[in-house]
Amino acid sequence: MSTFNLFVEKFKARVILKANQGKAARISEFDAIAHDIEMMHGAIPDICGIRAHFIVCLSNKPNWGCRKVIEEFDYTVAKIRGDG
Repeated sequence: MSTFNLFVEKFKARVILKANQGKAARISEFDAIAHDIEMMHGAIPDICGIRAHFIVCLSNKPNWGCRKVIEEFDYTVAKIRGDG
C-alpha cells in the first residue's frame, strides 16, 4: 500500500471515530496523521495541495458529520490527484 493510500485510509478511520468535530479539530487530525505516516513510511505525495483544498472545503461548513467530511475529502483527493 502506498503512503498516500495509507494516509487516506487512516484519515477516514479517524473521521469515523470522531464525529461532528469542527474545522480546527479536523485539520489537526489531518496534520497528526500525515506527520505519523511521513515519520514511519516517508513522504506523502500531493499532501500540501490536498491539505490546502480541504481547508477551503471545511471552512464552508465546519461541523459536518462523518459522511459529509469523507465525501468532501474524497472529492478533494480526486481533484488534486487528477482522478476526478
